[in-house]
Amino acid sequence: MRDDRENIHAEDLLSDDRLLQKLKERKPGFADKANREELLAVDILDVLVERRTKITSQERSELEARVQASIRRQQFLRILTWSAIAAMFVVVLGITWFFKTSNSSGIRQFAESVQVDQITNTKLFLTQGEAYEIGAQSSEITYLSNRQEVEVSSEGKSVVLPNSDPRVQQSDFERNYNMIVVPYGRRSRVLLPDSSVVWLNSGSKLTYPGHFEKNKREVVLEGEAMFEVSHDKERPFTVLTRDLDVRVLGTVFCVTAYDDEDVASTVLVKGAVELSYDSAIPGFKRKQIMVPGTKADLQAEDHQLNQYEVDPQEYTSWKDGYLSLKNATLESIGKRLSRYYNVPVKFENDGLKSERFSGYLDLKGSAKEVIEIITEITGKEVVEDNGTLLIREKQNPL
Repeated sequence: MRDDRENIHAEDLLSDDRLLQKLKERKPGFADKANREELLAVDILDVLVERRTKITSQERSELEARVQASIRRQQFLRILTWSAIAAMFVVVLGITWFFKTSNSSGIRQFAESVQVDQITNTKLFLTQGEAYEIGAQSSEITYLSNRQEVEVSSEGKSVVLPNSDPRVQQSDFERNYNMIVVPYGRRSRVLLPDSSVVWLNSGSKLTYPGHFEKNKREVVLEGEAMFEVSHDKERPFTVLTRDLDVRVLGTVFCVTAYDDEDVASTVLVKGAVELSYDSAIPGFKRKQIMVPGTKADLQAEDHQLNQYEVDPQEYTSWKDGYLSLKNATLESIGKRLSRYYNVPVKFENDGLKSERFSGYLDLKGSAKEVIEIITEITGKEVVEDNGTLLIREKQNPL
């Protein structure tokens, strides 16, 4: 299947779409020419893909015989006993959990373990475990070049905070994580220790090391952020989310991965990125490359990833204080404005949600003022009811 067949492993065969297709289309006599790893890949494929229904006792016995035969052909040093076969089925049932646990990086585990209470102001958690609260709607956080301090700026004021722990050895700095939590109605710009810039949108959380490691740069995102990554070919930059990982060397892109959404998205402005996500076979990853001017949507339920051309400005303009919209549904606009202003937006009926709007929205005004621009053009109206903005058909005056 490749010139260097002897050096390829079963996981390589199952995670490569081209090679996986060849396994599915294998011809009679394949087993006589296949090596150990190819036979193992075929057995795993049969169990995980082609036999998703409940396995009967007869099928279990047949599978046992096939596995034992393949092992004898390859002159394995150990005899596979019935207990090993039973253990194999236990592994199949738990394979998703195993791979997610074993492949999970330290920073991802840390981000998932930290629970942040409901907050109304932006919070910055530093290496020492201390939290700094930022009351302004917008803020800037800068990691200074001395690697020991962080400057926090908002509303024309700034404060410098220590970001080193005397109890931690210099070589262990990269394993001390920082976190910024931006609630709905707030935004923040972060200059990371490697000089990469991150614009965090409302309702987002970013976890990152106080000092990046020597061979990689990893951050964990929940929510939406735009990244302008400093180039460093020796240390790839990876954004980890719940369903999608984005790996780059130096580029500009936007990632949207809210926990309450079924779709994780990436929009590439310039450069190139590699997307990594779970395949239909538990424990194995698929990869795709993006080019500038495209958007990739990953469906969490079926692990399907679709790419298509877009105008990146539609998805990145929020960092500059406005929305550029082209034929967007009122439902999608309402969701974005609800997060941006931390104000619930509802519709009188489902029909209004599917109506569309194109134009520029200046986000300097209030949520009601921004929505009034939309309703004026579309012939609707917006009313405020107990803190909720309701979009409805325009009422005729009495």
